[in-house]
Amino acid sequence: MLLYLFAIAAGLASAVQAACTGALVRGLHNPYLVVLVSLVGSICVIAVAAAVASGLGWGRAEAASVPWWAWLAGACGAGVLLSQPVAAHALGATPYIGLMVSAAVVASVLPDHFGALGFVRHTAGLWRVIGAGLMVAGVTLVAKF
Repeated sequence: MLLYLFAIAAGLASAVQAACTGALVRGLHNPYLVVLVSLVGSICVIAVAAAVASGLGWGRAEAASVPWWAWLAGACGAGVLLSQPVAAHALGATPYIGLMVSAAVVASVLPDHFGALGFVRHTAGLWRVIGAGLMVAGVTLVAKF
């Protein structure tokens, strides 16, 4: 239950983050600077949370056991962050978040179905596919109207 609440809180924070990013873009007029400001704030919060929770220690053995593609997490995150100052302000918060979340849901069905990329296998049954389709239909309605 706590993980569901954490995911919901992340979704709520995404909407607020899009608004914050828009305000930064309007004030700073540079999407790259906006992303750097966002990343510095993120690093500070994560460093404090890690220090309080468990520390930041890791060694060579841990790093060697990580699959090569996992190191792309930062690049993926940078893409998400850069999309906000470029697209969210022009599209609006609702279409931007809707498109981002719907694309993530649709793109997540296959790794879940096959248990790829370290995910636990969750079969892409009829209801899961219909749910992903409804996400796309819903964001289409939100973006169009």
